[in-house]
Amino acid sequence: MNLHEKLYSCLDAIKETYFSVDSKKNILPDRFFIQKYYQKRLGKKPNLKHPVLFSEKLNWLKLYYHDPLLTLCADKYRMRRYVKRVLGEGYTPHILGVWSSPDEIDFAALPEKFVLKTNHDGCPIICTDKSEFDIDATRNLLSEKLKDSYYTRSREWAYKNIKRLIFAEEYLSVPGEELIDYRFFVSTVSQNTV
Repeated sequence: MNLHEKLYSCLDAIKETYFSVDSKKNILPDRFFIQKYYQKRLGKKPNLKHPVLFSEKLNWLKLYYHDPLLTLCADKYRMRRYVKRVLGEGYTPHILGVWSSPDEIDFAALPEKFVLKTNHDGCPIICTDKSEFDIDATRNLLSEKLKDSYYTRSREWAYKNIKRLIFAEEYLSVPGEELIDYRFFVSTVSQNTV
């Protein structure tokens, strides 16, 4: 095997490592990982020195903007205290329980309708009828969610130090109407910084 073949063999092994979601394999520096991940997903190298595109600016933020408030707000459970401190009571749904493991959840104690979430993930599990709710499948899904990491997968710094939890919230509804979920993107960095 010549030098070029050895180099390409080594690069293939690195590719397998840096696109893995196994946190034990993610040993590459964040900058290298982000550049390669961006290039694989978008087909070109990002400009991280002087970002112009929105996607480049987001990746610049992942590398260089490490305000602890980002981690607090990315944690869907702990940010509630921040909302309470800034806005007061009544701006977040009522918490029904908090657990470290899916096996700790007492489903019998939960109401007929509820919402389960992990504090580091954006996909809730909604129960509108406990008699048809698959508890075993839910426990398995929550176990998988607890293993997942936006930091490991795409180096989103804000998620790196979130202690994983599961929590249940009250199910929000308006009688006779479908509840509308509004989501907003809010930038916390001035344009001059990026």
